[in-house]
Amino acid sequence: MDQLNAKSWLLSKLMPAREDEDDTLITSPGLSVWRNWLLNESGGDLICCLSVIKYTNFENLNETVAGANAVLFLLSEGIPWVLQKNQLHKLLMSVPSGSQLPLLIVSELCKENADPSTIVKELELHEVHESRLHSFSVVYLKNQQMEQLNGFFSDEQLRGGLKWLANESPPQPVLQCVKARELVLYHLNSLLGVLGEMNVCDVGPNNCISAFNEALDQSMREIAAAAHANPTCWPCPEIGLLEEHSHEHEAVTQHLPQLGWSLAPRIEPVVRAISDCKFPSFLDDTSWLHRGSDVDVKNQILQLQSCLTKYFTEISKLMVLPLAEKEASVMMQKFVQLQLQNSYYYIVPNWVMIFQRAFNWQLMKLVKDTSFSVYILIKHDLSTSMLGAVELEDSAQSHYHLSHPSLDEMVEAGRMPLLGCAMLDREGRAFQPYPGMTSHSEEIPTTGACNEIEHGKDAGHVEFVKASYNRMKDLNEGESEPLMTIKEMKETDKLGELLDRCKIKQNMIDKNLSVYF
Repeated sequence: MDQLNAKSWLLSKLMPAREDEDDTLITSPGLSVWRNWLLNESGGDLICCLSVIKYTNFENLNETVAGANAVLFLLSEGIPWVLQKNQLHKLLMSVPSGSQLPLLIVSELCKENADPSTIVKELELHEVHESRLHSFSVVYLKNQQMEQLNGFFSDEQLRGGLKWLANESPPQPVLQCVKARELVLYHLNSLLGVLGEMNVCDVGPNNCISAFNEALDQSMREIAAAAHANPTCWPCPEIGLLEEHSHEHEAVTQHLPQLGWSLAPRIEPVVRAISDCKFPSFLDDTSWLHRGSDVDVKNQILQLQSCLTKYFTEISKLMVLPLAEKEASVMMQKFVQLQLQNSYYYIVPNWVMIFQRAFNWQLMKLVKDTSFSVYILIKHDLSTSMLGAVELEDSAQSHYHLSHPSLDEMVEAGRMPLLGCAMLDREGRAFQPYPGMTSHSEEIPTTGACNEIEHGKDAGHVEFVKASYNRMKDLNEGESEPLMTIKEMKETDKLGELLDRCKIKQNMIDKNLSVYF
């Protein structure tokens, strides 16, 4: 039998010379693209299935195997075993490690002359690493020697071998396309949610920074995992040859990833940009925040604001100085509380909320380039619509809008004597409130401010200011029980002085806090 005839017959079946087949989209020397429209099992739209068959060009094997899901090798009669073995191994070694492709040996030889075990032994198929070749099968184009079926070779045998090949082909990865920033935010919100459930005093700046950097690492790992799941660089580049306005091209555009989506030149710039978003550690010592002060609160506030400004400019290089000063001021007003315990004030920053703003600024680097979209393995608990809605809590708010008393307002309100600040009378003695007017500080344990401060629970942003406002209002109206008791005191001159101060302070609070009541 003539080798050219076997080769020509096989090519005529897989790569017709003319586009006279109903299911052939492209046919050219060394290439054919077949299509098949199938009914969706769940109903609805048809499913477009495309098969690309390429004839191996041993001069450019890397391009030949790009996007390959299976290998078919013609075992010819009249060619030495060693030559065919070397040719096959050269082809298989060009397959990327991890591809795990099936191999179909189409034998021109009769089974009587070369049974499957002989073919496997002569071609040394067991020597090929399973990371490239995970299974193989042998089909014979002739059932027995000198027998001719369908003109010369068996269509049925070839068809059965191709079905086996299709069934053994590894599945393509199921992907979803996401924006890099949204992917990071998806992981970041989960990590910050854990910190948000903790006592606000148990969370420091480096806890938030570690969570952010971990979210970046998780995002990079997901991108790398998707690329690793596609060692053959599916889909094959020949898909790009489809007619632009055809139904098949429309289906490819809607349902397949972009060509070369997993190649290093495509994903490395995105991964590098994500990695460049990492924050350095917060080096300034903030332990002094746990030491309260009765006179130096403003200096502590300025010190904390200076630490933030320094971190955003010199340490993280996030902002230029004017913007950093403005942002640090906004963060202080929105996310730092003033707490009182036993005549000492504590400034308590909510580091999670502070760094959420910083993270939003940093992640703007990932939206400057429209190419910062990536493919990840699809998650059953995550849809594209959910990713599109992912946002850090504070990013949806106005940058300079306050929904609760600012830090400055709380500091101003905190100067009132009825809140427990030591107030000296004319003789220099500390004023002691009457039992009916006991300050809130006496109800607070003396083990430090952190024991009573828990974001989102008992210690709200405005409770302590509201308390001062309500007590002043009761005193002014003259109807509360504590005030009636004070009127019975003998030191009426001190009471008059106290009430005058209260009225002045109340007017100031009414003006500052009227929007909240």
